[in-house]
Amino acid sequence: MSSNLSPISVRVPWGQLPAPVRAEIERLAGAPIVNAATIDGGFSPGLMARLETADGRSLFAKACSTSINPRTPSMHAREGRVLGLIAGSNPVHFLGDFSCEGWAGLVTSFVAGSQPVATVESTEALFDVVDTVSAVPVIDGIDAHADALSKDFLWFGLTQLSERDGMLPTPWGAANASTLLNIETDLLAAAEGSRLIHGDLRADNVIVSSNGAAVAIDWPAAAVGNPLFDVLTLATSLALEGNQNPDDVAALSHVFRTADPLLITTLLVGLYGHYQWAASLGDPPGIPGVRNYQARLASVLEQWLIGRI
Repeated sequence: MSSNLSPISVRVPWGQLPAPVRAEIERLAGAPIVNAATIDGGFSPGLMARLETADGRSLFAKACSTSINPRTPSMHAREGRVLGLIAGSNPVHFLGDFSCEGWAGLVTSFVAGSQPVATVESTEALFDVVDTVSAVPVIDGIDAHADALSKDFLWFGLTQLSERDGMLPTPWGAANASTLLNIETDLLAAAEGSRLIHGDLRADNVIVSSNGAAVAIDWPAAAVGNPLFDVLTLATSLALEGNQNPDDVAALSHVFRTADPLLITTLLVGLYGHYQWAASLGDPPGIPGVRNYQARLASVLEQWLIGRI
């Protein structure tokens, strides 16, 4: 896997991992690791590497400690649980996860390819990944999206921004605060659905494999909900990376084209609030630059919403 995005998190090379962590990864790999190449880009601090095993296989591993970032190990643990549940339907083979000495991580097969280049010609095919994800049979143990949002999303939204600061952070947001805050109250209902969703389907969480297929990676936010959410997160990210109109990008998805316009607007307001709140915070440990990236996503969403509200 390679990235078109600049590195924005602190990486720990294979050789600098504690010996017990390397031993856990080799246990899951089923063979000694003879070579490791750090992968740049993305938001997960700690180890993120392509590993070569003594028996000639290429694997992917990531791991992080609470000392690097206190939240990332729990995210790796949740991703491991999700990957175990969808293992029979995921093109990325899951070898297992581990937790030891304050570290958590996982090992999967390695997907040879690159992250998507946002062009009109390539984007329509990229939305096929939403169909692939939503076709995975729903399995007990994965949260409903509305429940996941209420636990791990709505605490950073427009309502909380308004309560904290007395106003929304941009002139357009402040001028339309009443409308935006009213729409945001419908977010949980808009998130309801019966299909598997990735929950964080940005461009940096998609790999275009060597055979041209789009493959979703990085699954800690997976939930059961409305695939439209995945379309909107992916379209926002692709519009930012390719400097495109997000409405034009999203219109290449059949899910978007057939969706209720009010439902689209509600989910966009939810995402807008999410990124506006996150962008207002200081960078978390080990992930310098992430707040700037979230501010840029919020700007794309604001421009998108200006044309809808």
